[in-house]
Amino acid sequence: MKTVSQFESSLLTILRNLFQPEGNAESRALLVRKHRQPKCLSRNCVDLIRQYLSTGLTQWASAIGWRQQRFPSAKTGQLRSGRIWQRANSSQLALHFSPNSVEWLLWLTTENIAAPIRQPFSATECLTLGDQLLLFLTVQQHRESLILPGLLSVPQIQTHGLVWLFETDSLRQSESHSNWSPNFQPWLTVDNVWVIESLLIELAQNTFQLEMSRRQLARPQDVMQSGRLLTSGIQRFLNAADSVGRRDLGIFVLHTARQLLHAIPTTEHWLPEVNQQSLRLAERTELLRAGMAIFHQTAQLHQWQQEAIATGFYDEEYRAAQFWKSLWEEANGEDTWLRVSERIKNSASLLAAADSE
Repeated sequence: MKTVSQFESSLLTILRNLFQPEGNAESRALLVRKHRQPKCLSRNCVDLIRQYLSTGLTQWASAIGWRQQRFPSAKTGQLRSGRIWQRANSSQLALHFSPNSVEWLLWLTTENIAAPIRQPFSATECLTLGDQLLLFLTVQQHRESLILPGLLSVPQIQTHGLVWLFETDSLRQSESHSNWSPNFQPWLTVDNVWVIESLLIELAQNTFQLEMSRRQLARPQDVMQSGRLLTSGIQRFLNAADSVGRRDLGIFVLHTARQLLHAIPTTEHWLPEVNQQSLRLAERTELLRAGMAIFHQTAQLHQWQQEAIATGFYDEEYRAAQFWKSLWEEANGEDTWLRVSERIKNSASLLAAADSE
């Protein structure tokens, strides 16, 4: 059994609870207290940090990567099927942590994260994949707590690709979110893309829940802000994926749209909690577009499908186009696109009818 100081015990508790959601209450109590930082951490503490990071993130990767999936090899373009540890080699799956991970944990322990005075590292500091996953898990575990604004004050979280995809509604809690933009390139490199691949199903489910929760918002400005953030994040992600030849990663948008069509059969009362009587037609149009944000993103996927159909056997993109067409067919893309188009047309008709009354 390793002996550590009281400060180190608090730090390790915060770290351990990132992988144990049921321990959040204990962790959050520590995150809103200021602690005096020691001159250095003991060898026992450093060893335990390594152990917790190794076991915690290995379990996390196993939890997201156990499904049998198929994706093109990042190096050859040939399709590879299996679980994540069968599709990717060990060097890709190895997570590397820099001293910034320790700085992050020290910051979480020493600062009152509800109102932090200093930043954990400089705004230009580059983080490894392991570092960034640690930040992402911290935001995920504390998305509904008092410390969220403090976490969002960190520049590396404001541009974090996974935060923009999974925590769109959390970003809305910061007044300065309009000045932020996501950086997806680190997640689309040959060595790191396995993370996005493994999270696609969770991403579709998460986006669907976000779309459903938006219907419960009562203030028009909240709906519009949420819709704009989702639109900005997904558009940038689709463009980034397209730029590296990985259009297949955008298929989650189609799955989300189809699930939403089943969950809400009609356009009437799409935003039941919002009082639209005092809004002008232009405002109601913007409001409904924000409420149907995911539907409007399917247009880009439909364009990709048209381009894939037109791709010839001798074209360089032929293999990727064939894979995209198979994904489109599996997701009932044509039927979903027609239904989405009809839903958008119906919404426009309803707005026009309401304005003429």
